Amino acid sequence: MAFKILIAEDEDISLNNILDTLRDEGYDVSGTKDGTEALQKIEKGNFDVLITDIKMPGLSGIELLEKVKEEYPDIEVIIITGFGSIGSAVDAMKKGAFDYITKPFDLDELTMKVKKIMDQRVLKKENMALKTYFGMDKKLTIIAKSEGMKKILTTIDGIKDADFNMLLTGETGVGKSLIAKIIHFSSRRQGRSFLSVNCATLTEDLL
Repeated sequence: MAFKILIAEDEDISLNNILDTLRDEGYDVSGTKDGTEALQKIEKGNFDVLITDIKMPGLSGIELLEKVKEEYPDIEVIIITGFGSIGSAVDAMKKGAFDYITKPFDLDELTMKVKKIMDQRVLKKENMALKTYFGMDKKLTIIAKSEGMKKILTTIDGIKDADFNMLLTGETGVGKSLIAKIIHFSSRRQGRSFLSVNCATLTEDLL
């Protein structure tokens, strides 16, 4: 399902440029030039992101932000502000906005901010799925039949809460990624994010 974004911007050129740019990126994007209408669209749709100008007819961007965060806290909000309204943008951040961008802005910069939200949303969903998979609402219990796996689980139980880096080695397909997840989600760090990185995609300088 495509990432759903609502743009609330009363300037035609700016609104159309944002809509075209984000649609080219593959997002499901809708637009409006009125703050009150934006809230009505949010009430009817299942949006992931709201991008709103501060100065809007109907509800202002700040008023819209407050209502969205009160009723739909999972929707991330990016505020568009003029150069002389930085104070309002800072206030918006305090009220729960994810980020802000100042006019005139680079559309690539806005796209990067949206991608950051999308990446964080995907990571959050993956971690929630892992917690459900490993039964994190109750004590983690894994039953092993082979002596080799029993030995591995015993080792995990002894090191899972240690504060040092761990290196798991083994041939492709033996379950190194699964063991890493078991270590994380059975440890005292289970409430934190788990990030999986494919080192084969990284350059030598980053390794």
